[in-house]
Amino acid sequence: MITFIRDSKVVKWIIYIFIAIMGLGIIGSLLNPYFEHKTQTMLNNLKVNFDYQIEKSISENKYNNLIEKLITEKEFEQAIQLTINMINKYPEDKAIYKNQMGRIYFLEGDITLSIVNYNESIKICDTLYEAYINRGISNLEINNVDEAIKDFKFVSTKRYDSFYLLGEAYEKKGKILDAIISYINYSKYYTKDENVKLKIDSLRRLRLIKNAL
Repeated sequence: MITFIRDSKVVKWIIYIFIAIMGLGIIGSLLNPYFEHKTQTMLNNLKVNFDYQIEKSISENKYNNLIEKLITEKEFEQAIQLTINMINKYPEDKAIYKNQMGRIYFLEGDITLSIVNYNESIKICDTLYEAYINRGISNLEINNVDEAIKDFKFVSTKRYDSFYLLGEAYEKKGKILDAIISYINYSKYYTKDENVKLKIDSLRRLRLIKNAL
């Protein structure tokens, strides 16, 4: 009797398992077209994105080569228009191209517009440190020394080459000790730069002379 009951329970479990497997099979067959569609859609999206990135890379290489040629030939208006075209084509990289436009305006001699474009670049992407450096250089060019110092100090923890520019800004402001410290910080990372060592020695002598007067 016990054996029969146990066997009947086993049979029931076998039946339940069989029904469950059949049910999963039916559900799987129903869902299979859905998953196939989702997989195909995902693959199509990946291919489109891959093709886009390839095309974008080719466009960027062409742009980089052409933009330097136009700048060298002082064809600034063409360079600006080309950069605007790239912004329209790749709006996700607007911050990069706004920084580039700032550089073009700077080289053309329009410092005000260069700063405007650097401001826009930083507003879009506040971690584009190149734009801070370029804005600092533009401000230094028109004697906005305090603004230049602010940018160079901010970016110095990310871009160690900016310590040199910070030294120049302090030197222009007449803060010799701060300039020396900035150049020393620069020399820690660029140990083979002999010019900065000469500059440090020169400023130290100048500071001694001033203190002696």
